[in-house]
Amino acid sequence: MVLSKKAEYAISIIIYIRYSTRSGGSVTSGQIYDATGIPAKYLSVILSDLQRSGILKSIRGFKGGYILAKAMREITVRDIINATARKTFRQEKNPDNLFQNFSKKIASELVSEYEQLLAKTDFETLYTRFENSISPMTPMFYI
Repeated sequence: MVLSKKAEYAISIIIYIRYSTRSGGSVTSGQIYDATGIPAKYLSVILSDLQRSGILKSIRGFKGGYILAKAMREITVRDIINATARKTFRQEKNPDNLFQNFSKKIASELVSEYEQLLAKTDFETLYTRFENSISPMTPMFYI
């Protein structure tokens, strides 16, 4: 299973907002666009999805923009996927075939395990990984 492009973009947005607001304040959609390079047509849709799902909060006015509506440890990758996923439902017939029924059962179990992993992966952990990935290396001194 692969994350959708919208979910990947949403993860970038959350990490960027946390990074940019670590001293307080908010970020505008223009700042998010400049920093992440997310196409403008997707950016506004994703920001709306994240706001509607309670992950982001929009602040109006001169110093307005976006902030996180929840603590990073309360936001999971599963929340992001749910916020950005298409809301379509498909009714499937149960196949009357021993092999197809078994493979469907296995697929369902794998998806369930995957969803549990996504529900355990919070953004505080992801942000710590991000910070570690950008921290400057220890300078080397040559003699």
